[in-house]
Amino acid sequence: VDSKSPKKNYGTSSSLYGQSSPLRRGYLRFNVTGISGQVESALLRFTSSATTPMGGAIHKISNNTWTESSVTYNNAPPVDGPELSRLGSVTKGLVYEFNVTAAIIGPATYNFAFVSDNTTAGRCASRESSTPPQLIITYLASSGLAKEEDEEEGVEAEQNIPHAFELYPSYPNPFLVSMLAEPVTFKYALKEAGHVTLRVYNTLGQL
Repeated sequence: VDSKSPKKNYGTSSSLYGQSSPLRRGYLRFNVTGISGQVESALLRFTSSATTPMGGAIHKISNNTWTESSVTYNNAPPVDGPELSRLGSVTKGLVYEFNVTAAIIGPATYNFAFVSDNTTAGRCASRESSTPPQLIITYLASSGLAKEEDEEEGVEAEQNIPHAFELYPSYPNPFLVSMLAEPVTFKYALKEAGHVTLRVYNTLGQL
């Protein structure tokens, strides 16, 4: 939304803008499903659409009634939640991550506002672009031991759930999910062998 054009809707724009003057904000919504354990981390991944001294900030907001096709500056929901994460200087075309772990507690619909307190606009690729935002969630399937059923062998096995891990950026990054796309590699590291579940969600919250 843009204070210079308070009645205009920008739902089809390929970029989200965050700027203090004129006041510009972007809104995002993710429908998170399929999480059955404790959330360990949640990262909101963006591709920067511009080189700027301030990449913007992400706030969680409570409003869940706004729509992409009708939201304007005049009817935009207030930014009523805490700042979750912010970026310093960013470079056009590079991928950055906002840490939104504090906002994600399990399956639900989550709404965010992309803002900036800088007069130079921060710009991130929107879901209408070829590199839409992604919400990457890592969680523990259960506490203590995980039990898995091997359907072929009919053998039940117990595996330790890791409590410390590292997840590195995917390659290529960003990537497209397509039969013709380049294979995607996810790299992670554990301090000790344990049970691992990786799930990737798109901007619609689909697995």
